[in-house]
Amino acid sequence: MAVLLFIAASPKSLLRLEQAEELRSIENAIDAGKYGAWLAVVSRGAARHEDWVRLVSREQPDIVHFSGHCDRDGHLLLAADDGSFTRVSPALLARSFVTLSGNVRLVVLSGCQTLTTGRAIESIIDNVVVTTGNLEDRAAIAFAGPFYRAVASGVSIQRAFDEAKLTLEADLPEQAAFLRLLEREAGLAEKTRLLAEQIQPSRSSSDVPHELSELPTEAIPEPAPLLPQSRMPLAVNPQFVGRQAELRTLAESINARGAEAIGQVVAVTGMGGIGKTQLASAFVHRYGPYFPGGVFWLSFADPASIPAEIASCGGPGHLALWPADAAPGLTTQVELVRAAWREGTARLLVIDNCEDESLLKIWRTTSGGCRVLLTSRRRRWSTNVTTLALDVLDRPGSIALLRTFRSDLSAGDAALHAIADELGDLPLALHVAGSFLRRYRARWSPGEYLAQLRERALLDHPSLAGHGSEHSPTEHELHVGRTFALSLERLDRENATDAAARDLLARAACFAPGEPIPRRLLSPSANGEADELEAELEIEDALARMVDLGLLDMPEDNAYVLHRLLAVFASQALRDAMATARGAVECTVADEAKRINLIGYPALLLEWQPHLRYITDRAALRDDAYAAFLCNQLGFHLREIGHYWEAKPYCERALAIEETLRPDGPSMATCLGNLALVLQDMGEHGSARALQERALDISETHLGSEHPDTATSLDILASLLKDMGELAAARPLCERALASSRR
Repeated sequence: MAVLLFIAASPKSLLRLEQAEELRSIENAIDAGKYGAWLAVVSRGAARHEDWVRLVSREQPDIVHFSGHCDRDGHLLLAADDGSFTRVSPALLARSFVTLSGNVRLVVLSGCQTLTTGRAIESIIDNVVVTTGNLEDRAAIAFAGPFYRAVASGVSIQRAFDEAKLTLEADLPEQAAFLRLLEREAGLAEKTRLLAEQIQPSRSSSDVPHELSELPTEAIPEPAPLLPQSRMPLAVNPQFVGRQAELRTLAESINARGAEAIGQVVAVTGMGGIGKTQLASAFVHRYGPYFPGGVFWLSFADPASIPAEIASCGGPGHLALWPADAAPGLTTQVELVRAAWREGTARLLVIDNCEDESLLKIWRTTSGGCRVLLTSRRRRWSTNVTTLALDVLDRPGSIALLRTFRSDLSAGDAALHAIADELGDLPLALHVAGSFLRRYRARWSPGEYLAQLRERALLDHPSLAGHGSEHSPTEHELHVGRTFALSLERLDRENATDAAARDLLARAACFAPGEPIPRRLLSPSANGEADELEAELEIEDALARMVDLGLLDMPEDNAYVLHRLLAVFASQALRDAMATARGAVECTVADEAKRINLIGYPALLLEWQPHLRYITDRAALRDDAYAAFLCNQLGFHLREIGHYWEAKPYCERALAIEETLRPDGPSMATCLGNLALVLQDMGEHGSARALQERALDISETHLGSEHPDTATSLDILASLLKDMGELAAARPLCERALASSRR
């Protein structure tokens, strides 16, 4: 691991510099480099001379980047305790490098007029970037990005400098002219490839495992260089966290023995944004060296490009199946590569974004030593495929991911936990949120960002559209809504099953996000009647279609889960269908709640009570009959399980709605009676009596004295009077109720 020490000093008495933006540019550039994971950035702002000494001694950096001011005599101007500055002479700076660290290979003096300082250390440091004029903030930032991206990609210091300066010349030619590269000896900058030298040292054949059987399944290896013939476009992601159990599962599945190993295929499945490609990439960088035939990464996102993807694995630099100056036609290239893959050598083929099972059947290898790891939103596979269904990150993993962007925040920060909860622990959403928090750290705190997420429709926040994010470790789009749209767009409105899937997705979006939805609530059963069997089959096919597209998860039989962010997306994308879906869901939920309440066994409702609450709370904002009905059923249920204080406001809301709709109707009597029971249980007997007497009066007027509901009202009122000690008043009511029940 190489270390870049970023030391910033902008004393209050001098012109303030955009050093945070310069640091952000450097960090993002390193993240984008091929070997960026092996270059750690340690930063220190408002640095004093003692900070310089301590950090250089402790960190033993390979690169030192100074961002700050320099005077005409070459003194670095570091901060002082009183807000002014102290001068560090070029000679003192040189002695600090000689005394404290022999590791430094590159020093970048990003300030004005730093040539004199650079001259003082060029005989000690291999490569020094200096300025010969007044370098502006925008120029320092514009240079740092491409320079460190190139360094993190393993190119020479000279080439990195030339590329960055050329980039700067396009917009700020006069500023680019100030930059110079000093080297300790002629030609050294062209030879120095900092990360390539450290990460890819020469390895003897004994260093490389030649047997797949040596692949570890308990301890997870650290990232290591792949064999040179490999084709792997994705660099190690320094933001990869967690997933230890999943990596072990993949290692065990890929390392199957005997006949099972022939054509072994393991699929990582899950919704868009859950981190399938990232897990596959992490597996490759940790376990890839155990495949002596190399690793070959293929994208199946565009079926038309698959032959070209395969052919690119056979050329010079990879399998070298043909000379660079005499390549055969594309078809022949593909056949040569596939023939090589059918050999007995153990190779790992990674097929990214394979959503069509027929493509796997066409292109998979069925003989030889290749193992296949694929990523897909598709959960079900009819061929012999071992699947690993990926879930969202656990909460510690979510916090760890956010802290890769903001290491200054505590793991116990309440705002970080609330942000993770708001985003449903979805890795893609956490990545863009972390990027936003890092880029705008000086403007908004995590708490303020959380408030923004809650103030608007969640997916409408600019951060979830990628604002503030510059680099995707998997080269996927950093836009949560568009990631979900890729799945929805695969549903053909003209196809009956897909049309039913869209309707069911709209229904699912009406339930409590993230909670298991019982099958009978998501789509009422056709009860097995012959004339409805075809419609029932279509519903089952539609549900399976949504699972395959990653729009729904099915963690258990007869229950489905819609991620909270997908629920927001579906509500927006299917806006025209939501009103109909909401009405259907309210009807289904209310009827099922009433059925269970009449049975008198509230435990049956507890498993999906969160949905009843969620749907009722939203309906309660209206003043219609269904809103009252839902409030009444939820209030009744809460009273049944002894939650009287929670039941009371729902019963009161139901009563208030009925007062405006049908103040003397039978449903009004039901609402009065339910609230009276709650008040009775709470000891408010006087208020309960008045309500129950009114309920009895309505029942007798509209239903008659012999109706069962009237008998129930008589019985409830008698019980209340008994509790109040008015036994004489209760007796005739009991006698009337008994007489009514005998008729």
